[in-house]
Amino acid sequence: MFWIIAWRNILAKKRRSVLTVLLSALCTVFLVFVLSFMDGQHLKMIKDAVEIFTGYIQVTGKGYQDDPDYDHLVFDLDKVKKTISGFPEIESASTRFQTFALFAGEEASVGGSLIGIDPVQEKKVSRIGSAVTGGDYLRGGDGRKCIVGKKLAERLDLRIGDELTYLSQSVDMSIAADILKISGIFSTGSQMDSNTVFVDKEYMDGMFQTENIASHYILLPSEKFRGGRLAGLVKRIDNKLAGTGAEAVSWKVPLKSLLQLLDVDSAFGYFSYGIVVVVTFFVIMIFFLINVFQMTREIGIMRAVGTAPAQILKIFVTESFILGLIAVTIGGVIGGFIVHYYNTNPITFDVSKEILEQYQKWGVVDMSFPTVFSYLSIFYICLFVFLLNIVAVLYPVFTVNRYKPIDAIHYV
Repeated sequence: MFWIIAWRNILAKKRRSVLTVLLSALCTVFLVFVLSFMDGQHLKMIKDAVEIFTGYIQVTGKGYQDDPDYDHLVFDLDKVKKTISGFPEIESASTRFQTFALFAGEEASVGGSLIGIDPVQEKKVSRIGSAVTGGDYLRGGDGRKCIVGKKLAERLDLRIGDELTYLSQSVDMSIAADILKISGIFSTGSQMDSNTVFVDKEYMDGMFQTENIASHYILLPSEKFRGGRLAGLVKRIDNKLAGTGAEAVSWKVPLKSLLQLLDVDSAFGYFSYGIVVVVTFFVIMIFFLINVFQMTREIGIMRAVGTAPAQILKIFVTESFILGLIAVTIGGVIGGFIVHYYNTNPITFDVSKEILEQYQKWGVVDMSFPTVFSYLSIFYICLFVFLLNIVAVLYPVFTVNRYKPIDAIHYV
């Protein structure tokens, strides 16, 4: 009976019903989009930082993450490789040796990172290969050829084909110095562009005495292990590495400063989101309050003919249930469509060079941010707005139910 009465009330007050559905639907669309965009922004920053160079899993010598020096290298790389080969979850792996060096052109010098890589494998675990914008990427056996970050090349006034001198220290603490020929320029959009030079790892083995030695062994897990299952995989790999002098860590360790930044940003973001939710609740409640008070005389008549306050409450809750269900269904579908669209067509912001450089310090390549499309997230937001509709109608009905029937009938 309550369903029939509630549905008749909805049809009898078409204008009010349509406005109620529109208000709740718009709130649903807004909340779905805001949350998906905020999550998408953070995931984009993490994905860029991880895939440009850091990698999802790093195997290093124990203590290297806290103290990255020659005392904490992987000194038995072959043993580590053999251990890792037993994990089918790992798609690709690449060896790196990273050290500090002083680079010099004809007019200037600057300090930075000299990194030896396996050119073929590195293209599988990072974006360095695809980041070469001029000249040629490295090939195995390239010897003294190197690729240089775009901004570093500009600082030293170097071009493709020019020579670059470096001065560093090998693993046995002897001086390592040589002249490299620039075969390519890379641009990742990150801080690496201003201080990094890449060479073939085989070349570094001879110059730095790093045969069977590495600073990093980067692992790329299969797609399904790059999210929530990554931590479990890292733990299993780390346990297997016991006795090798190496340890495995996820990207969260080398990028902990980025995570701290995102935690702070999330705190402010969810605080702002909470304010929006509170405002949304009160907007819906005030709208219901106006609607219920417009029906005060009708409620008074119903009370006068013997309808109990609890029955009146059930009628309005049922009406709110129907309208809320229609609203969140419409809002969820529209919000999901918008989120899906911007998931495949990221939102791009046109910002100044200075702001872009600040973002690039944290690994953000560009200012295009996709939303995160998640059926579960959309469902929870729809459920939340639906419950807001139910709760929002309680106070207005309780307020009107406190009137005596005679006072409600004569309410102006």
